[in-house]
Amino acid sequence: MAQSQVFQAIESTVYLYGGHFPNWHYPQEQHQLFEMIVVLQGTETVFMGTRRCVLSAGEAMIITPETAHESFNFCGNRLRFFCFHFSVGDLALKTQIIQNLGNTVLAADTPLAQAAQRLIQRFSALQAAQQQPDWTLNMEIAFLQFMAVVSQAPRVVAPVAQLPEQQVILAQKNGDVVISEGAATAVISSRLCSA
Repeated sequence: MAQSQVFQAIESTVYLYGGHFPNWHYPQEQHQLFEMIVVLQGTETVFMGTRRCVLSAGEAMIITPETAHESFNFCGNRLRFFCFHFSVGDLALKTQIIQNLGNTVLAADTPLAQAAQRLIQRFSALQAAQQQPDWTLNMEIAFLQFMAVVSQAPRVVAPVAQLPEQQVILAQKNGDVVISEGAATAVISSRLCSA
């Protein structure tokens, strides 16, 4: 009797949405997708409630589903970043991303941030071939190669400034940068952004 090999059923979904290179303020949003931000030049400030994360060139962040967030460019035209939304069908991978990588700045020297930079370069190169019949497939392959790196990434733990909500709201209205050092908090005018 011949032996047969049985494979477990695999279901996979790739959903990419909204790649862009903005240099403006994006108002607060909340959605059911992951959001990947990769800063190419300058700094981007992301508020998640009273939490503030500042991403510099080379750094990246994966914002988890249902996280209310708002992005600011406090440094004028010097900010250039790429952002896209995605979903994954694998529940174990989704849980791993949320628990180990979500809502945390990924330093530029980490393999994951470097893989994110390579993904953006690949997406940009593929954009030029958008009229090719295999364009969508190549975009999906590039994304899945990135997700392979994500699946191997170790847990990232980084402190994020916790600021009094009133100061965050005031800073957002005035376009200011909020800096927190332990118990001391200062609000610095957006005109003081460094290169």
